[in-house]
Formats: sequence, C-alpha cells, structure tokens
Amino acid sequence: MKNEAQKVVPVSGDLFEDTMDGYFPFRESVRQMLARNGFAAAWISLAHAPMMDLPDIAPDAPVPLRLRPEAAGTIRSMSVVAITGYGGVQLRGAARWSWFGPRTGADRAFSPDWRLAEPVFVRGIGLIPAIDGEAALETKGFGRIAMGNDQSPVVLCRDGARAGADTRLWGVDAPDGIIREDLLPRPGLFGARPGGDGGADETLAVSLSDPKRSALAERIALDR
Repeated sequence: MKNEAQKVVPVSGDLFEDTMDGYFPFRESVRQMLARNGFAAAWISLAHAPMMDLPDIAPDAPVPLRLRPEAAGTIRSMSVVAITGYGGVQLRGAARWSWFGPRTGADRAFSPDWRLAEPVFVRGIGLIPAIDGEAALETKGFGRIAMGNDQSPVVLCRDGARAGADTRLWGVDAPDGIIREDLLPRPGLFGARPGGDGGADETLAVSLSDPKRSALAERIALDR
C-alpha cells in the first residue's frame, strides 16, 4: 500500500482526447467535460480556440448573433489544471490569448466567465475520483484522487521527485487562476522529458511503454 508521504505514487488516470462545449462560461464547459469523462481532475491542453467575453448576458442566456470586435478573441494556447470539489471547478494554469479589437487595459488573467465561441478539441491527462472504500490520495495540486497500482500509466511526482526515464512529465506552476503565460517565470512542464526543472510542486508522469499512449503523449506535448 502506498501512502501520501511517498514522493512517487501511481494514480488512477489516463490520457484522453475530447471536445469541450462552446457558448457556456469557460468554467462550465470544463465542468461538463470532466463530468462526462468521470474525472476528479485533469491536466488539459488546448490551442487556437475562438473565445468571447459577454459580461452583460446571463450565463445561460443565448449568445448574440453579432459580437463587437473587442468582445471576440482567440486562445493561442492554454495548459490548465481543473479540479472538481464542493465549491465547483477550480482552474489553475497558463495561457496566451488576444482580442480582435482594442480593450481597456491588459488582461492579467483569463476569466472563467469568458466563453468558447464554438466546441473546442482538447487533450490531456484525466484523474479518477476516489470512492468510498478505495485508497484515496489527497494532493496539493490535483485534489482528492484515486490511487493506482504498479501497472498505472500515470504517476504523481512530488517535490522534484522523478519517475523512470521512459516517461513524459506534465505540471503547472501557477497560483489560483489562469494567468497570462508571459507573467509566469516558469509556467510549467508541457510533456517534458525527465531532467527538466518546470518548477511545479506536483507533476504527472506518463509512462511511454505503451505505443498508443506514447503516440498520444507526443501529440499532447506538441500542442503548444
């Protein structure tokens, strides 16, 4: 039996590809994707996604047919950790985005109330929730998740610990919220090989021994 104090712990999770719905506030689109897949948390990557800022309409109201240029933009890339809990979905990560028209001031953070302008393709690493009677792991960066076994393709590495050489590593070193990437000196690891210093307290290491997972891991690492 593994325990929380260990620095390298197998967890119950796997790589995935999916589509997040548009038109909802971003946090709600993420919540729906997590719920549909049965994830407690996930490391999510997306790129080249249209977005919009509609502060004057209700979250469940229809989206207008025409947008002002300053209300429409593009997510260039995003790497975010999403965690489900009693308070809803928490988001933490780094992103690059731009608007089509001029806006007052510069956005420091990506608002969870902004919306995807259409369904968006995403890839990532999903982590399964622990249920009653199962071994659970309380983590700093991914919430309460189920522990895995020695055959698990995903391992959680803590405090600079490294998994085997045949892995790729993911982690985000960011405070709460999705911060503009250029404001983070070390935004994180994006499918790095072991040995790099991404600055994240907790990192997900994915085994590359399975050819199918290895191919998907390479695609996720190149998303940026």
